[in-house]
Amino acid sequence: YLIGDYTVYLFDIEDNARMAYLKNYVSNLLGKLDIVCKELRIDHEQTRTRLEGLLRANDMQELYRRCRFVKCITKEVCEPFVPEGSIDFMVGNCVLNHISTDILVPELICLRRMLKDEGRMYYLIRYDDHWAFHDAKANQFNYYRYSDRVYRLLFESKFEFQNRLVKQEWQEIFARCGLAEEERMDVMSERGADEIR
Repeated sequence: YLIGDYTVYLFDIEDNARMAYLKNYVSNLLGKLDIVCKELRIDHEQTRTRLEGLLRANDMQELYRRCRFVKCITKEVCEPFVPEGSIDFMVGNCVLNHISTDILVPELICLRRMLKDEGRMYYLIRYDDHWAFHDAKANQFNYYRYSDRVYRLLFESKFEFQNRLVKQEWQEIFARCGLAEEERMDVMSERGADEIR
């Protein structure tokens, strides 16, 4: 919306978006306007006007229409929701690690089918235990301590499900889905290294 005239498909299995969340995000962008404009190399005043216009939207439908967002909410993750070979770029931030392994491969294969031959995917995959977000003192890799059986019994639920896959497993899954890793950036904080030890 800020850098061009693109159609953006918002794909998920449930619609958890709320206008308050969207307005909070837009307000955050406005609060970081200098950084946003510098990083995207876009005009400061035009960007402010566009973001403020989104804050005046009466409902999510109006906001989505302005941004050219198209909601695609479906539990049929193995069936294309747009024509095959029609998407230029896919983004998923901390999404794949919340998908159960039994549907992960079929879903990635389906997403690959919707991608253009020259299209690309970008995924951010975090390896820290998302339950640790609820307790800053918790070891961020705590969930690797449990056996698969115990982890399934205690934590595999609809509430903050995580699949616990590690880098080598992701690489094998991507290869099985016909996806080639072009670039990877591994980030490890000093705290993370200490907690793994």
